[in-house]
Formats: sequence, structure tokens, C-alpha cells
Amino acid sequence: MRIFIFVCCFVFWLNSASADAIKSCSDDYSIAIGLHSNVIRVSKEGKVFAVAKSDHDIVGGVFSLDDSYLVVYGLPAKVDRRSPQAEILSIYSTHPRLHLIMKRTYGGGIYDIGFGVNQRSIFVNSRFGFEIIDFQRKKVRSFDLMSEPQFTKEFCAKR
Repeated sequence: MRIFIFVCCFVFWLNSASADAIKSCSDDYSIAIGLHSNVIRVSKEGKVFAVAKSDHDIVGGVFSLDDSYLVVYGLPAKVDRRSPQAEILSIYSTHPRLHLIMKRTYGGGIYDIGFGVNQRSIFVNSRFGFEIIDFQRKKVRSFDLMSEPQFTKEFCAKR
């Protein structure tokens, strides 16, 4: 009986754990993130706007300033024993519906991401260097750790 009560309490604790959120600059859009969340639920003004399945957990992400694009990243849902340190970055368009534009796998941690002021490119700072992803043309430029490129990121005045 004690084990049953313990298991019930443990399950209740797991379900009630508060999740962080990725919010847009306008606070209109948000995504609840948490441990082992393979489903992306984009909320618009508190109501679920779109749902998409992902093959990776969501650790972090960012919306573009006009809320038309979303970038999320995290560990794969199924860890490969041959490369357990990989992180996956996914780029989504939110209009007219949530759909995947591009996906990249990184061999180490992702430290920082941000949209460019032109909203055509994304800056990725990872463990092994820097990348500028032009997601409209689907082109990637890579830079080593010693040569950080000049890149002007969007800035949200509210944060």
C-alpha cells in the first residue's frame, strides 16, 4: 500500500511540475516547455493556436519580432548511444499554420540563437563555432570559434 501511495504522489508531482515558457516579444505567442516535451503547443493570447510533433525535447527557443517564425532546440527524444551529445535545432513558420521549414543537428550544446534584423537568417552560437543560417534560401555559413562573424540580431525592447 505504501508503494502505491508513493507512486501516486510521484506521478502527481511529475504532472504538476511547472514548465518554463518561450514568449514572443509582443507576449501574444508562447510555448510551454518542459522535460520530455516532444509536442510543440503554440498558444496565442492564452489559447492553443497550433500543435506540431517534434523529434526532440525543447530546451530553448525564440520567436521573430513579428511572430512569423519560431526557432526551438533541444536534445533528441531518442538518444543515440553513438553520439549522445547532439542537439537539434528546428525552424518553424507560424503563418498560415505551424510548419517545419528547416532542421539542423549540432554535435554539442547550443548556447545562443537569434534572428537577424532582416528576418531571413538565424545566428547560432554552439559549442564548436558559429553558424548563420539563411532559412529562406536553405544555406548555412559556418565559422570557427576564433572568428565570430558580424551579425546584427533582432532586439526586443521589452526584455
